[in-house]
Amino acid sequence: RYRENFEAIFRDHALPEDPSFYAVVPSKTAPRMAPDGMESLFVLVPVPHLGPNVDWNRDGDAFREKVYGLLERRCGLDRSRVVYEKVRTPLDWRDEYNLEQGAAFGIGHGIFQVGYFRPPMVSKAVQGMYFVGASTRPGTGVPLVTIGARLVADRIGREVGGS
Repeated sequence: RYRENFEAIFRDHALPEDPSFYAVVPSKTAPRMAPDGMESLFVLVPVPHLGPNVDWNRDGDAFREKVYGLLERRCGLDRSRVVYEKVRTPLDWRDEYNLEQGAAFGIGHGIFQVGYFRPPMVSKAVQGMYFVGASTRPGTGVPLVTIGARLVADRIGREVGGS
């Protein structure tokens, strides 16, 4: 199932038939993440970046329903208890954060695009040019992007004589 998911996403640029997902209930360890007596649920579903095979305006609602069905069957989600939801698609990532093709996690995740193989934070071609974000080192996700920003800021500070 895992292989088919990622072939659909990265090879076919299509929505997977039986999507994988990551789900966490942050209010279990951080009660302030939800009102008293309630829980918060975060679900991340890998999908392809914007391209010709997915029309989010056409396909988005059906895919959302598919994900709800998976959560009900696999996790016991009682959908009638959901009082608020926020769905983000690659359209949102593109429009709100100017991410190329709505790719929230930067360039692909092939072996030559992860870890050390990602583009460096400092340009070799242009002196004084630095890069920060999910498509450069140290990698994707808010924690790593934040660490990368700090590393670049520290380096610039050292290079211009700051602290």
